[in-house]
Amino acid sequence: MAAGMNVAVVGVTGAVGQTTLKILEERKFPVKDLRAFASERSVGKTVTFKGRRSGSRRLAPARSRASTSRSSPRARRSRRSMRPRR
Repeated sequence: MAAGMNVAVVGVTGAVGQTTLKILEERKFPVKDLRAFASERSVGKTVTFKGRRSGSRRLAPARSRASTSRSSPRARRSRRSMRPRR
């Protein structure tokens, strides 16, 4: 197994993201793969981590699980148990 962890930093072009990268580098955190995410207007801006430049990617909103969980048998049982009893 390769040493290091896969790390994602959201908001990498902002002040907090830059500080996060700085702290990871100062503390020699074992990063195998860095994924840099930024807002739509900052996509493509480069950031430097451990002397390597990396372009930022757009962070897309996650798909909601609500639509899939509503149709599951477990969710239906849960909704039934929440109905007021007569």
